[in-house]
Formats: sequence, structure tokens, C-alpha cells
Amino acid sequence: MTENSTIRFYNVAKCGYFAHGGHDPEFGDLHDVLSQLHQWVMPQPLGATCTFALDDSDDGQPTYCFDLHHERTTGDFLLVTWNEVPSVDGTMPSVNAQQRVGRADVEFTDLPDHGIPGFATYFWFIPELSVYATVRFTTAQRHNGRANLARYITEFMAKFASYAVLEEDASGDSHELRGYAEHDGEAPRNLRPRFESNPVRKGGEIEYIRNQHGDIRKLIKKNALQPHINDDWSLFTSILGSIGLAEPHQLVDEHHVRYEVSFRPSLGELDQIIDTWQAENADRKWTDVGVVMRNETQPRWLGHSLARDQFELDVKRQNDEVVDPESLLTVLTRRRREFLGLLS
Repeated sequence: MTENSTIRFYNVAKCGYFAHGGHDPEFGDLHDVLSQLHQWVMPQPLGATCTFALDDSDDGQPTYCFDLHHERTTGDFLLVTWNEVPSVDGTMPSVNAQQRVGRADVEFTDLPDHGIPGFATYFWFIPELSVYATVRFTTAQRHNGRANLARYITEFMAKFASYAVLEEDASGDSHELRGYAEHDGEAPRNLRPRFESNPVRKGGEIEYIRNQHGDIRKLIKKNALQPHINDDWSLFTSILGSIGLAEPHQLVDEHHVRYEVSFRPSLGELDQIIDTWQAENADRKWTDVGVVMRNETQPRWLGHSLARDQFELDVKRQNDEVVDPESLLTVLTRRRREFLGLLS
């Protein structure tokens, strides 16, 4: 079946084991880390593949490896992560979206034995180019899991990769990390495992806007407001209030809003706008910032600088939640040159 998707590329800025203050890794690279991850996860049950533990002060949620495939003809990998969502004593809470604030009923649905509630996210790694792409299917209005991915891989490198030198304690029940060594028998070193990425940006559009910032006469903001984001609900309520609807309203489905203001930013203000958009909103599909220049009628959008586009992919589904990873990797491999064209 054909699925609508958004493919978005990221540079892998750092992947390896770094000395304090070092700019280049002492050892380790993206292909090596993914190969070791593949060897580590495949014999294990899914529930044993989370690479980090949470404590009471941690706002995150566990992340697991749902599947991992290596395409040997290209060297690419497809990693599918399973992102756990909160549950309560083996049940999933939900509220009736049609009931009023303060009067909504909470219902609980039992999870199956050993069930982990969550959702899948898809990452296509191209080690030869030191990039990866998120593949997000538009039928699922959820985040792309990139923050979870960074923690997942970093924690794997820290504790489970072959470079971690562990020493068993006297009881034999646990191990203490002594440091990292490239080869067996070498003295462990005090290194830091790092996995960092940033969006691939094509600088032409943003550089043009910066160079012509004196001609900007209007700013435009597009938002895709999501029910599960508190700031979006507040903005939705504020917008309705500004047009005379004082009573709070539920934000049940995604809503698209667009607003514009006549404003001529300084170069410093423009850079602040660009930095804020890049840090907070660039991963959200419909959120964008545009400028209208003097003597131009069409906006110039910051989002056009991203290595991102929408495609129809002929893939299979395992169920309503999960796209079959093998069929997805087959499509990515077959149309590889087309998708990599986003990088140029």
C-alpha cells in the first residue's frame, strides 16, 4: 500500500569516544557503533534492549529497539525504535475528549501481559555520508523520536559497546565502568562517548534572507497546534479569546493557524528568530516562519532550507501502528539516489 511520509535528514556531527576537549574521536565511528548495536540487540527480547535506566527525577521514557536491519550492498542501516508512553499499574489511562474541562472522566484499559505501550519511530542511517534520516508517516501525529534516539545510542556506547571496560565487583552481581579502550588488554582511558546530530540545512535561502534583511516588511508564522502540547493548547485558547470566545475550548485535533505582523527586524533580531525556529520548531511538520520582502508578493520560508520533503512510499504495514521495516528498507534502497538528492 502507498503511505504518505516525510523524510528529513540530519548530519551526524559526532559519533565515537572523545578525550576531554577533543574535536575528533580517539576511536569509534557511526558504522562501527551501528554494527555493534546490531550484534547486541538481535539475540535479545525487546524488553531487554533499553540502554538506560530512569530515576524519579527523569522526565524521559524508556526506548527500545523494535527492529534493526543492515543493507549490506549499500552499508545502510534501518533502526526502528519503540518509544514507551506512560502507563498506570498495567493499564493505559485515557480521557473523553468531548467532556468539559474539570468534568472529564478517566478510563483505564488493561495492557496484555508484558505489554509495553508506545509507538514506533524510523531512522535510516547512511554511514558513508555520516547522515541519517527520520522517516515519519503522516498518519501518526507524533514526534519523530530523535531526542530518544540520541540518548539510546549514547547510552549503548557508554555501557554495552565493546570499548567499555567493565570490572566485576566482589559479589559478582554488578560491574563498574573503568573507562574505554580500543583493543582488548589496553589500559582503559577516561573518554566520553558522544552521539550528536543536527539538521541538514541548505544555506541558500537563509543566507539570502539574512543578506536582504533590510527589505523585510512582514513576518509570518505557521503553527500546527497539537492537543498533547500544553503551549499549543494555551495558544489555541488565546486565539479564540482574541476573537471574542472567552470560554476555554478543548483542542481535540490538530489545528493549523497562520498569523502575520508588519515588522522590520534588525539583523540581530532576525538571527534570534532563526535560532529559535531551528532549536524549537524545525522538527514539526507544519510549523514554519516566513518573511515577505519589499517588491515580492510570496513569502520566503525558513523551512525551505531544510533537507526535507514528503514522499509516497509503497510499503507494507504489520498493523495500524507499525510499518514493516523490511519493506521500508527495500523502498529506501530502491529509491536511494532520489532521496539523497535532498542533500544537494
